Amino acid sequence: YHHEFKNIEEAERFSGLPKKILEKGKNGLCIEPFLLASENACVTTVSPEYANEIISGKTDTAGLSEGFKKKRIEVIGITNGIDFSKYEPSDKNKSLLPFAFDPLKNDLEGKYKCRDFFLEKFASKQSLASKNFADGTLQFGFIDSAEKNSSFTYIAYHGRVVHQKGIEVMLDSAEKMFESNLPVRFIFAGQGSVELENSLIAFSEKWSGKCVYIKGYNKSIARLAVAAVDFSLHPSYFEPCGLEDFIAQTFGTLPVAHATGGLCKIVDDETGWLYFPNTSESLQTELTSLVNIMRYAGRDIFKGMISYASRYIHEKYSWNKVALIYEELYKKLLAC
Repeated sequence: YHHEFKNIEEAERFSGLPKKILEKGKNGLCIEPFLLASENACVTTVSPEYANEIISGKTDTAGLSEGFKKKRIEVIGITNGIDFSKYEPSDKNKSLLPFAFDPLKNDLEGKYKCRDFFLEKFASKQSLASKNFADGTLQFGFIDSAEKNSSFTYIAYHGRVVHQKGIEVMLDSAEKMFESNLPVRFIFAGQGSVELENSLIAFSEKWSGKCVYIKGYNKSIARLAVAAVDFSLHPSYFEPCGLEDFIAQTFGTLPVAHATGGLCKIVDDETGWLYFPNTSESLQTELTSLVNIMRYAGRDIFKGMISYASRYIHEKYSWNKVALIYEELYKKLLAC
């Protein structure tokens, strides 16, 4: 994510800086603010993995990577933190969830009550027929309410509905799993590109009974969709940091993510799962394995991992901890 000026004249007009200085930020015909700033500042981004991708050219930067290499500019990655107090699942007033639970203590009873609540209020055939939608959302498709207490694996995507997030990969994978008659149900929630929203609508209506799409955004429903499931999906083509995987782990939901950028903070097979490359086949293989484990070993097999994942991110990624890393960096810069 970055902004650039399309030419030196535009940069001069908006910045007021002389052309002699602006020339130092040239990236082809464009003026790149990061190249310009690097002359007098430290360049940082929001995860070490994404910093490496920027420097190595493994992600599309429209020539920015080459500019950093040419100037020998270091990009420092510090993973974003999260304010857990805003999501605390043991406190309904903070989590905005209808039932309290605590993954840190292996207390998940409220999580599965949240699932039943979500399926009834926002994902059922009855809620679809009633048209009694929550503020800012619309329901498409439904999950058969007769199956809510069965041994299905529930998987959710919540986030922006844009190409970057790998929506096509996710839908292709989900369709293959439905065609294979796997015991799995999908929940999609979010808004964004009209074209991709329409793809989600068409998919959810095609597979009504097995998946639901909540179009739009309502904070309580978005959180509930994530808390209600077993696994969350993060098939992004690129991701500077990612916050949704943190939220999922806080709510006792294990993330499954494409191994890119900041999503690599997920410890594979310990706090979630990483897959590569970002194809529907790779994602389907990963998800099918998890569905079959749950199918034959039962949901409780993941309880220890759920608790560990929540504890791990609390210990490593609270803003109090991350702020200390920034403080140390700023002290070094001031000492230069």
